[in-house]
Amino acid sequence: MDDELRKELLKIEAKIREKERNLEVDFQLRQQQLKLEIEEERQKALKEIEEREQELKDSMSYHSEDESRDDKIKEEQLSLDAELALKFQEIEEKEQHMLDVIECERLEATQLIQEEQTKYDKKVKEMEDEIQKLKTDHEIEKQHMTLIFAILFEDLNEKVQKRCIEQAAFNR
Repeated sequence: MDDELRKELLKIEAKIREKERNLEVDFQLRQQQLKLEIEEERQKALKEIEEREQELKDSMSYHSEDESRDDKIKEEQLSLDAELALKFQEIEEKEQHMLDVIECERLEATQLIQEEQTKYDKKVKEMEDEIQKLKTDHEIEKQHMTLIFAILFEDLNEKVQKRCIEQAAFNR
């Protein structure tokens, strides 16, 4: 019985460890994927900004004599700077959101592991209680049998003594 319980406990422990490994692998893959997505967004934003800056520089070199064009170029530069700031803010917000999602997933995984550990601990406690009950029942049965044997032995001993007395009386 003890061996069966131990085997079952080992199976439960193995399942918990496997779930922990799977959750950790999933978490790492998700984190890498999110990092790649963030990096792609950054690269796109930088490329777009560089292209627009190049267009602005080209525009500046062709139209530097015209003051109204200079004002437009400055406006465009300010617009690009604002867009750049906005893009980076969006990227940072996405990054923060992804970090929040990752943290949520980590917390859920931790909670799942804790729930599995609680189930495991409960199962172990139940099995330990069952083992203890079996040991107690066995000990009670053993004491009961010892008492029965003592009574039977005493009864048999009395009968033997009685028989010996009868035989001795008969032989006289």
